[in-house]
Amino acid sequence: MKRSKIGLLCLMIGLATLCNSCSEEDLVSHVPTFSDMAFNPTAPHVGQTITATCVQSHKGSLLDRTTYAWSYTVNGQTTDVNSATTNYGVDNSDPFIRFTPTEAGNYSITVTIRYNLSAKTDGTSGSYTIPDGTVSYQNGTLVSLVTITKKFNVLE
Repeated sequence: MKRSKIGLLCLMIGLATLCNSCSEEDLVSHVPTFSDMAFNPTAPHVGQTITATCVQSHKGSLLDRTTYAWSYTVNGQTTDVNSATTNYGVDNSDPFIRFTPTEAGNYSITVTIRYNLSAKTDGTSGSYTIPDGTVSYQNGTLVSLVTITKKFNVLE
């Protein structure tokens, strides 16, 4: 009987220590870092299906519901391509979109990614350049927004 009380006491002390070491104050959500937006094919033609992939150089953590809103602009006309929602904690693969351009010209493609945070924000904000584009971060208390824009050409 005395052994079971000592064992129970040790178990309770261990659980209390574990809970204190993982307090909510220690949990921080991190949004991914992106190094580029890659295109396949790299020199697309009108009528060819293009895959645009945002390349994550560092994966995010403690992120929940994530929404991707894609659009492209050519000759002053903006077209919404797609919007999709996933759970980043379940699927943290590189975001991508497939679309087929109908005219030649200089394009700009943009994806705005809305990450719902599962913990407090890491404070990531600001912007930086990628080849022929930019990545910008905006932080909120419960949501972080990442906008990636890149220019590319579609040939006849």
